[in-house]
Amino acid sequence: MKTAFALLALLLPAAPAPEIDVQLKTVDGEVVCTVHTRGAKPGDVLAEIARKSERVLVGPDENDAADLIPVWLDERPLSYVVQTIAACAGWRAHLNISRITLEPDLGRGDDARAFEEQCFASTLRAIRAHPDHPRAAEGGMVLATIHEKHGDLRRAESEYTAVATRFPGSKEAPAALLHSGLIDERMGDWNAAKLQFSTLANLPQEHPYQARARLEIAHCMAESGDGRQALFVLDSMDKIFPTSLSSERQSRLYVRARALLAARREGEAAKALSLADELGRNEEWDADAMELRAQVLAQFGRSAESARAWLALAQKSEGQEQQRAWIQAAQQSMQAGDSLGVLAVQRLAAGTHAATAIEPLAESSRKDLGLDSTDLHGLGGDPLAQARLLLLQEHQRQALTLLEPLYQRREERSADERLELVTLYARALAGAKTVDDAVAELRRNLDTFPEPAARKLLCSTAGELYEAAERYDDAVRAFGGQL
Repeated sequence: MKTAFALLALLLPAAPAPEIDVQLKTVDGEVVCTVHTRGAKPGDVLAEIARKSERVLVGPDENDAADLIPVWLDERPLSYVVQTIAACAGWRAHLNISRITLEPDLGRGDDARAFEEQCFASTLRAIRAHPDHPRAAEGGMVLATIHEKHGDLRRAESEYTAVATRFPGSKEAPAALLHSGLIDERMGDWNAAKLQFSTLANLPQEHPYQARARLEIAHCMAESGDGRQALFVLDSMDKIFPTSLSSERQSRLYVRARALLAARREGEAAKALSLADELGRNEEWDADAMELRAQVLAQFGRSAESARAWLALAQKSEGQEQQRAWIQAAQQSMQAGDSLGVLAVQRLAAGTHAATAIEPLAESSRKDLGLDSTDLHGLGGDPLAQARLLLLQEHQRQALTLLEPLYQRREERSADERLELVTLYARALAGAKTVDDAVAELRRNLDTFPEPAARKLLCSTAGELYEAAERYDDAVRAFGGQL
């Protein structure tokens, strides 16, 4: 009996292949696709689209396990059709002029960063395809938020600014200006931040950031040294936008303390800082409060306490901010006559540029204590160490003056010392003159270093200088080894 059934199955005709109708045409310069099928596997539909569009289909070989799907799409953009059908099988599709590439979609095993990157790519494609769509501003905010979350502040600021510029009347524009200004503050560009907050304060539409915009304008003025004007803005704001919220009062007191300090009214600054502290801890202002406290103490000649305040800030900070706090702590320890304190700070900063910048102070401290200056950290009065300190403090002209005679006789130094001298000289030159002058010197020295690692360092230095000047195309070429 089983044999008879088997023979019967062999004699029966095979099930007909599902009919897949794919039509392509060009409308207003864009390829549109029509797909009709009552039931077919996604891979078969995509294969037919690839055949009709003269593309190669590349992707996972999982079509046999896929369920049949009905497709009825009329004159949709080709990329939309391909991505929609691929999504039905759990794939992501990438389309170019010669191929359709499929890859497995993200799932539970993937981390949050992968989903964010997919979100970024999808949003960017949507904005490029529909730049004038009513929700394009919302998409721009998504891109900026992802950049900011990943620490790419320059790109985030650029995206926020683009939203505010392209969609000034949108509901997203106020938040875009606020975030753009806050990022400029984080990067220390107080003039750019002030411009963004001024634009925010003068927007014609209603928004919840009127008081915050004026507070940040005062903050920028105080940081730029214009304490008197900052106090005028704060006084006006308190009259127009009075508040009883403790958190808001505390924020205003911290900015007022900064403005009073800039106006050389140290006693009033200390009082404002004390009043702010009495309102409790505010995580948003923790770092600012620590720095303010350190600066006020230094103004009153309490250098030892100022050094401890800078160390507290260093413990809370990271990166350049942490190194700046260590340098300030060492300087205040030196002012207080605490030689051991200077050495302790240098030990905390070991392995960083801050440790090198502190070295001249540490050398003086070792002499004061009668210690041997030839230990592992001993650089003595090395001009290169002094130049590093000046550059960290953004005194590029002084660093250039110090390095100029050394640079003219650089061939007398070993290869490693000469390499460091050239990069330091370029950084000083970029700050004192122009980036192009600095890169010209790096290019001039490139052929004198046959080692690939040395040449890579020179190119990377040029890339960093271009990036700081926001010349991103030049930076990409430099990082790629093209000077």
